[in-house]
Amino acid sequence: TLLADAQGYDSDGDGAPDSVEVALGTDPNVEDTHVDGLSDGDEVQLGTNPLLLDTDRDGLSDNYETGDILHDATNPLNADSDGDGLTDGEERFLGTDPLRRDTDGDTLGDGDEFHTRGTNVLDVDTDHDGIRDDVDGDPTGEGYRIVVDEVRASPALLGLVDDPAAPDPELLAQHDVRGESSLA
Repeated sequence: TLLADAQGYDSDGDGAPDSVEVALGTDPNVEDTHVDGLSDGDEVQLGTNPLLLDTDRDGLSDNYETGDILHDATNPLNADSDGDGLTDGEERFLGTDPLRRDTDGDTLGDGDEFHTRGTNVLDVDTDHDGIRDDVDGDPTGEGYRIVVDEVRASPALLGLVDDPAAPDPELLAQHDVRGESSLA
């Protein structure tokens, strides 16, 4: 028995004495009161709530978070086991690793990429321009506006949309980012 009560009774054999189960509000005659795959005794030992399927409310059951041969265990008491800003449930849904802050290895945390930057948490180069997301000025390829010698490069200049009013890209190419002109 996991926890010993004065009489030693554990009617359902789940490792939690009847007196503890009564105090917790679980059924001392049912090994797994809420049928999540973890016995009430296991939940008491883990520190999870045997009356809840998902103690940390991350979208994954406590039983799932304890791990098996198909996936690593996450912390059933912490909604974000790796502290990256995505819950363990969000990470499972997105296909990221809930035990690594940066699944794709681009030095940007998964939560930052997903919630703030809008970049692909599974790809170090979201827009496939050959520049890693962590150093790319336009990691999503949506044509961030860039100032070049007092002329604004628009999405049209970057070839993302047609805009007849956009400045001539060839003329802009003759200026470098320091503002020096190669025009005669």
